[in-house]
Amino acid sequence: MSICCFDIGGTSIKYGIVNTEGVIIKKGNFATPTKNCKKTVPEKLIEYSNELKKVYEIESIGISTAGYVDNVNGVVTFNLNLPGYSGCEIAKIIKKGTSIKTHVENDANAAALGEMWLGAGRTHKSFACITIGTGIGGAIILNRKLYVGSHGYAGEMGDIRISSIGKGLGIQAALDNCASTRALLENYRKITGNKLNGIELMKLVKNQDPDAVKAYNDFLGNLATGIINVVNVLDTEAVIVGGGISEQGEFFFSKLKKMFKDNILPVYKSVNIVKAELENDAGLLGACYIATNNDYILR
Repeated sequence: MSICCFDIGGTSIKYGIVNTEGVIIKKGNFATPTKNCKKTVPEKLIEYSNELKKVYEIESIGISTAGYVDNVNGVVTFNLNLPGYSGCEIAKIIKKGTSIKTHVENDANAAALGEMWLGAGRTHKSFACITIGTGIGGAIILNRKLYVGSHGYAGEMGDIRISSIGKGLGIQAALDNCASTRALLENYRKITGNKLNGIELMKLVKNQDPDAVKAYNDFLGNLATGIINVVNVLDTEAVIVGGGISEQGEFFFSKLKKMFKDNILPVYKSVNIVKAELENDAGLLGACYIATNNDYILR
């Protein structure tokens, strides 16, 4: 038996057929609808699911999606990036359109579950997962279960405040706006007046351009501060870091780890900061995990 898995992002939707051991048998992607997503996103997933079940014996459907998710009722409760997506009863609609039981989870949570199952978290009992991109995503695994908190939304690390919100600062002091790749590029633009993409900026950093190095060090310092806050609260064994900039490898991780160890309490110096392993497949594998494990949530 196979699981039909989807990973819904802002620009594309990945799909895959995954077996219960986590082997991806088939995968691909298609463009995310840009209008009336409460209707058009489920329609697309139903279309692809019904085509795939002509070839594969599908036991259930697992969905990783951007946005705040009520994973008990299978509802996307809030999303700013996909037009008209908030309130989508995605699990109910897809089950009705495919006659297949459907499970849905927030994308950061799904990625963390994927890493726990088959990636960088497979040897850890408890860890935090942070994904760095245009914003900051996060999830918490405690005792091999996803911790969702009292309201179901624990792990939203992008909203951690890392400086005094002060007069009129508000959300500007959040990790999203201080330690995302968007924040890094924006900081460089403010320093120099020049607009670069991430690849161009990292080339300058490696060539020791002073302005690029300053913007990069500010970014790393903010990120390290956010990770320190997470570890101080959760006392996890590890922090798994993913996202495009993690592909910089040791160049990125060695300095981040040093900033972390130089500023964390001595009792936490053994906490591992490690690179996510599953890359673009994390969401699909997490979607498979939620579809095959009924008892994955710690409330």
